[in-house]
Amino acid sequence: MVKKLDFLRVSQVGSSVHHFKAGDRVGVGSYVNSCRDCDSCKQNLEIYCSKGSVYTSNGVDFDGSITNGGYSSFIVVHERYCFRIPDEYPLDLAAPLLCPGITVYSPMLRHEMNQPGKSLGVIGIGGVGHLAVKFGKAFGLNVTVFSTSISKKEEALSLLGPDKFVLSSDEQQMKEMTDSLHFIIDIEIMTMTIINMYIYHSTAGNKFVVGSDDVSVKITHCGICYADIFYTRNKFGNSHYPTVPG
Repeated sequence: MVKKLDFLRVSQVGSSVHHFKAGDRVGVGSYVNSCRDCDSCKQNLEIYCSKGSVYTSNGVDFDGSITNGGYSSFIVVHERYCFRIPDEYPLDLAAPLLCPGITVYSPMLRHEMNQPGKSLGVIGIGGVGHLAVKFGKAFGLNVTVFSTSISKKEEALSLLGPDKFVLSSDEQQMKEMTDSLHFIIDIEIMTMTIINMYIYHSTAGNKFVVGSDDVSVKITHCGICYADIFYTRNKFGNSHYPTVPG
């Protein structure tokens, strides 16, 4: 049950492939294989495979071969780890959804951060934060972005479309945000001193840390104790959630 991929189009399919055919446009995320038999794999959480998921680039597959991802002329991938990309959808827009997109989309659904009218704060507006804002707005949330740099304000508001921009180094702006958020997605845990002091006073709020495995949460103010903290470990999502339209 494998298929051969060539420049994001399927060139060949194995005899047991049922969901794709030659010529289909597909996307492959950050991993291309797993044991498909452990508890994590059975829950569509292959990135946590007990035998180790195989990364798309610089990974060691179960047959000992080294994966080269986008540097390959073609790759062989089990159909479970591929996503159909509609013909009309631009590939340059689909590509980010397969890594930073699923990294934030998966925990947002898992923790029910898709409730219209609720408020979301996004700390850090790089690749993952950018898509957190986009998904938040698509879910009907009131989205506030936090950044340490005022130079990002105009671009963030005009291109990402949040409802509000807050300069996290401005103590007065941060005070005004006290008790205002239902959810927080934190991409930049290392810049959190002032943010800890104010935002996390919300008694029913939830804070989600997404991104690298090498993240430690340093609590700098007891106000954070009133919020639930979830460290998702969700680097690349899972195969259960499709990450492109259609």
